[in-house]
Amino acid sequence: MRHIVYLPLGLATLMACVEPEKPSGFGVGLTDSAGPPPGVTTATPTASAGPPVAGTDTTGSAATDADSEPVAPTTDVTTTSGATPPDLPVDDGTTTTTTTGAPEPTSGGASTTAPPAPVGEGQLCFESNDCPDQAPYCAQDDHQCHDGDEGDPCDNDGDCADFTPSCVQGVCYDGNEGDPCKNDHDCGPTSPVCMLGQCWDGQEGDPCASHNDCAPFFGCYDGACTDASP
Repeated sequence: MRHIVYLPLGLATLMACVEPEKPSGFGVGLTDSAGPPPGVTTATPTASAGPPVAGTDTTGSAATDADSEPVAPTTDVTTTSGATPPDLPVDDGTTTTTTTGAPEPTSGGASTTAPPAPVGEGQLCFESNDCPDQAPYCAQDDHQCHDGDEGDPCDNDGDCADFTPSCVQGVCYDGNEGDPCKNDHDCGPTSPVCMLGQCWDGQEGDPCASHNDCAPFFGCYDGACTDASP
């Protein structure tokens, strides 16, 4: 009995006198109160560095605002108020460049350039030799060259064109029905009779002096062309 009683006490005493176990370098056997193992340095976590504050010396030396702030891309726009310049529009290649020069001519202003003088019909003349072949007659009332068409002024038949060969009362005519005439020569082939100072085609009711003044199948009765068909 005495041996049994003293054996546990001896073990307890022995355990108390034994030197504590050396800590392992791999963390085995470490307790909450034990420090880091020899030769192992523990890194102390540091707070994440935020963006540098303007005007704060982060290097221990005199740092300027330009050294501590990120440099932003600059544009051609210079501001003196300290405000950030607005973003410039991106050139897409369709930019229209306007130049200031002489003012555009305004409508309604008087032109200093005279219109070109007409050539041929309407050309200025003083005698027929001044006129070109396409408008050979120079009228003395308006001093203009004329080609002798219907209604153009004339002195004689030679001043009129081929399709308006009759110069009657100073005007060229083609001699159709109703045109003035002095004789049958002034009338055209479709209205060959000159009666009462006018060209006629000899149809029903036209004036006549003989059957020859009337169209075919018409006769001259009582001074008028009449249908002679039965």
